[in-house]
Amino acid sequence: MSITVADITFTTRNNKIIAARHWINTSSTEERRVAICLHGWLDNASTFDLVAPILLDDSTHNLDSIISLDLAGHGQSGHNPTGIYHTGEHVADIADVLYDMGWFHDSRSKEICKSSRRRRQLFVIGHSMGGGIASVLCGTFPNQVDGLVMLEAMGPWSGNIQTTAINLRKSILQRRNRRLGQSGRPPRLFPNVESAAIRRSEGNTVGLLPLEAARVLCRRGLEQAEVPLLSGDGEENKANKAVAYVWSTDPNLLGPSRLKYSPAQVRTFCSSLTCPTLMVTVNDGILRRGKFLLFRTSSSVVSVSIICILRLILAMIAVLRWTRSWFTNIPSKIFMKAAFGLNWGLELRNKIDLMRRAAPTFVHAVLENGGHHPQLTRPMKVANEIIKFLNTVKRREGKGEENLT
Repeated sequence: MSITVADITFTTRNNKIIAARHWINTSSTEERRVAICLHGWLDNASTFDLVAPILLDDSTHNLDSIISLDLAGHGQSGHNPTGIYHTGEHVADIADVLYDMGWFHDSRSKEICKSSRRRRQLFVIGHSMGGGIASVLCGTFPNQVDGLVMLEAMGPWSGNIQTTAINLRKSILQRRNRRLGQSGRPPRLFPNVESAAIRRSEGNTVGLLPLEAARVLCRRGLEQAEVPLLSGDGEENKANKAVAYVWSTDPNLLGPSRLKYSPAQVRTFCSSLTCPTLMVTVNDGILRRGKFLLFRTSSSVVSVSIICILRLILAMIAVLRWTRSWFTNIPSKIFMKAAFGLNWGLELRNKIDLMRRAAPTFVHAVLENGGHHPQLTRPMKVANEIIKFLNTVKRREGKGEENLT
C-alpha cells in the first residue's frame, strides 16, 4: 500500500480560506473514484484520519483520492467575518473546492469536464452535521454526485420554526456582546494538547468519545496563544509570556443559528436525492432514545398505528395550548418542548422515507456500539460498511455516460 497525505488549502470565490487533508493512493494510475469528507459540528478534518487510509487500501481499491475538509470556522479554515454559518454557505464553499479539484462538472468548460467525468466517480461522506450538509449538496447537485454516505446523520436538519425570532435575537445580541468584549466567557486555555484532549473527551455531549479519539480531533482543533505572565505584584509581565492552547473553532458557532431550513425545505432536499445512499447509525449514538422512529416494524399496521397515536398527541397538545388560559399554572415551554420533540421524531421518519423513495439504492446500516463518532471509535467497522456500499455502486466504464450538460 502506497498512500500519501498532505495538508492543502483552497480559496473560495469570496476569498475564504478552506483547509483540508488530501489522501492519495499513489499506486493508482488515474483518479477513477474520489471522495470528499465533511466533519461534524465543532470537529475538523482529522475526524476521518483513521477511516481514509482503509478506504484507499490496495486490497479493496475502492477509492483513489480522498479530501477531508475543515469547514468554515472549524479546524484550520478561516472564520466567516460575519460570524454567521449556514448550510447553504457551506455547500457553496464545498462546490468551490470541487470545482478547483476538477471533480465537478463546469458548464463553462463542458467538453473538458465531461471527458474527465467519464473516468471519475464522486462520493460524499459526511458525519453528523457534515452528513446533513452532504445531503443538501447531493440534493442541490443531483447529477454531480455518484454516492452519499451519512455517518450518524439523517439528512438535513430542520429548525423549530416557533423559536425562529428568539434564536435570531439571541444570535444578534451574543454577536454584539462578543464584539464589544462583553460576552463574559473568555477563551478556554490549556497548558498542553493532552489536557485539551481530556477536556474534549469528558465534555462530549453525545455518546462515547475515548481519549484516543479526542487526541485525533485535537490535531487540527487547537491553536497556540501567548499568555502574559504575572509579576510578583500581580501586574502583567510583558517581557515573559507562556504558550497555551485554545480551540481554533469560531466561538460564534456556539451560539444559536440565525437561519435554519424549515421542515418543508428539508423535505425538498430529501426528495431531490437521486444517488445511491448509505446511512450508518449507532445504537448508542445520537438516536439512542428514538430508535423506534427509524426502523420499520414487521407489521405496517403497527407502524401506521404508532404514527397516528403520535399525531393524536400533537393535536391534544395544540388544544391544550389554545386553552392555556384555563391552565395558567402550566408554563408554555412544556407544551412547546413536547410538541417540538414529537414533531422532530415524525419529521425524522418522514425525511428517511423520502430519501428511501428518492434514492435508487438506500442502505441503512446499524452498528451495535461506538457512540456518536464511530469513524474514530470503530473505524474498521465503518470502513467495511462503506466498502460494501461502494461495491454496490456501478463503476463507470467510460461509455454511455449521462450527458451532464
